[in-house]
Amino acid sequence: MIHKFGVTEIYFTGVAGGIAPQLKVGDIVIGQSFIQHDMDATPIFHRFEIPLLGVSAIQADEARVRIVKEAITHAIESKQLFCDIQASDLDKFHIQVPTVHCGLIASGDRFFSEEKDKKQLLEDLPGVLCVEMEGAAVAQVCYEHGIPFSILRTISDSANHDAVEDFQAFIQQIAGHFSANMIQCILRTSEVSE
Repeated sequence: MIHKFGVTEIYFTGVAGGIAPQLKVGDIVIGQSFIQHDMDATPIFHRFEIPLLGVSAIQADEARVRIVKEAITHAIESKQLFCDIQASDLDKFHIQVPTVHCGLIASGDRFFSEEKDKKQLLEDLPGVLCVEMEGAAVAQVCYEHGIPFSILRTISDSANHDAVEDFQAFIQQIAGHFSANMIQCILRTSEVSE
């Protein structure tokens, strides 16, 4: 996309499993930093360090994080986040007023569904909010190409034994609507501020 279409900024949305205990299904996480939890090129590099970049975590631009947080908070308060979602679907997942969190997102190539795995990840990466599969890779590409980016995740499950069942239903009934509605609110906020 960067090379062929000349994009100047990237918004990346999707779902994630909640790792931090304060996260609930339906909460929104805006990434401030991104790490690949399965990156391990030791002993040549430190654990989590991205070979040849000399960093373990990719940082998002704090000004962008603030703007995105304001837009999503407004979307929640004004109920725009819930457009096109059945009230019964929100009730099914116990979603009332999602909380917006900003912090560390961990990416890797596995689906978390066991408490012991969550506990181990929190020991390895204290402060991690959620886990998913692509965010750190997208952040790295943007970092290497100098493209501003924002990565947002909706918590689809609690990365425990119910994760597989919760994940499929959440994707079908909630996630796509949340992503589209968040992007619309962010773009409207950007137009107003210009």
